[in-house]
Amino acid sequence: MPDIDYQAVFRATPGPLVLLSPEDFRVLDANDRYLGAMERHHREVVGQCIFTIFPGHHEPSGEGPQRLRESLESVCETGEMDWVHMLRYDHERADEPGIFEERYWNVVSAPVLGADGKPVAIIHLIEDATPQVRAARTDHAVAG
Repeated sequence: MPDIDYQAVFRATPGPLVLLSPEDFRVLDANDRYLGAMERHHREVVGQCIFTIFPGHHEPSGEGPQRLRESLESVCETGEMDWVHMLRYDHERADEPGIFEERYWNVVSAPVLGADGKPVAIIHLIEDATPQVRAARTDHAVAG
């Protein structure tokens, strides 16, 4: 079996991916696709809590951060993958601080288990579902 550079695999993963600590959801690493999707630089996110970087408290219901935290906590408690579909989690524009855009995400989080069977990290993969939500709204408006 050839030697595999797992950091290179992480960086080359085709989806937006971030690695979080299970204790406090600090960003341990992020691939370029994640950084591009979130409009951030590596130095801005590594070492920071994901909820500090992306507070997300600007959507009307305020449920985005709560639902995401519950999902991440579930991964840590159960040691199993968790999915959140169509999570509204508004996004602060990097080029316009204080301006938030309505955004929807499909999120899957999976534990990286240590030798003791407990999570040592969380793989957190996101997909921007905003275009599908907007298309559905347009279709509904046209049909209505």
